[in-house]
Amino acid sequence: MPRLGRLLLLLAFCLPTLAQAQRVIQKTPPVDGHFITRADGARIGALVAVTAVASLFDRSIARAVHRETPALITQAGNASDAVNELVAPGALLLGGTVYAAGMLSGRRGIAEIGAHEVQALLLAYSAAGALKLVLGRADPASTGDSLPHDYSLFGGTSFNRRSLPSGHTVVAFAAASSISAELLEHSPRLGRIVSPALYGGATVMAISRLRPGRHWLSDVVLGTGIGIFSGRKVVQYSHAHGPTPVDMALLSGSVMQTENGPAVVATLRF
Repeated sequence: MPRLGRLLLLLAFCLPTLAQAQRVIQKTPPVDGHFITRADGARIGALVAVTAVASLFDRSIARAVHRETPALITQAGNASDAVNELVAPGALLLGGTVYAAGMLSGRRGIAEIGAHEVQALLLAYSAAGALKLVLGRADPASTGDSLPHDYSLFGGTSFNRRSLPSGHTVVAFAAASSISAELLEHSPRLGRIVSPALYGGATVMAISRLRPGRHWLSDVVLGTGIGIFSGRKVVQYSHAHGPTPVDMALLSGSVMQTENGPAVVATLRF
């Protein structure tokens, strides 16, 4: 098997393993009311360290991908770019739909899944967007796969300097981790069945971002960590500390029967 193939198999194994490790770590609720705890700081530091180690292989992996990826696969991947751009809005639409279905049916657990997925997506993508803007890392296509450490402070306003982290990977893992965490809270048996599929799909998205010219390996690794952390943090914090102000605003509605038919009654509390 070509070296690239072995690498991708290793990555396909490591990313879900990272997700599983994150799930085990975060089963213990924080001891205070802070959203980001000292333990989280240690996890973030570990993620930075893992990303730094991955960056040592950025150039060799990018060149291997370029050299060993068949032209047909590259062309197919490029043709799918339009579909990939629907990942973020599609994930938001999924969360909104699940939330609406839960509210309309009066099933708070289902509404929580949708509400927390949307919150996780917004948190993860905001963090990723800020990093993209500040770090201004050039993508492999603009550097000929040869300058993985080409950064420009606040250079992320340029499209080809928004490589770190991979936004698609962030979205995929934020959605997977938040839905998985909610299912494990409400229905552990179902969660154990569905979670591998959720993380498997996110891993496929992450690996697809390594195709020629798109992202460096460390972009994908950091995007994976941000997505997992955001998804699990939103769910874990909400269940450990009770409803957050956002939850109280989104989940306090109900469907009531009126003279004109069913109506959604929302009570906003801040």
